[in-house]
Amino acid sequence: MDFILNKLNTSKLIKDNESNAQLTSKDHTMCNLNNPIILDGLAYSLYKNRNNDLHYITVYNGLDGSSKTYGPFS
Repeated sequence: MDFILNKLNTSKLIKDNESNAQLTSKDHTMCNLNNPIILDGLAYSLYKNRNNDLHYITVYNGLDGSSKTYGPFS
């Protein structure tokens, strides 16, 4: 959670950091973060590569069904 909040607060989830990486459970561990109290429709997934320390963040917009992936971050 702190990793995602850090990237949000330091404006790292921007177009320049968008990624087309194919993230799979075979190669990455994953955790999800969403807040059911704040109904903004956003959910965040943090992916960590099993072979190195690279991280990716996927932001899912539940209002329109779109998602974007950002990274890699170390």
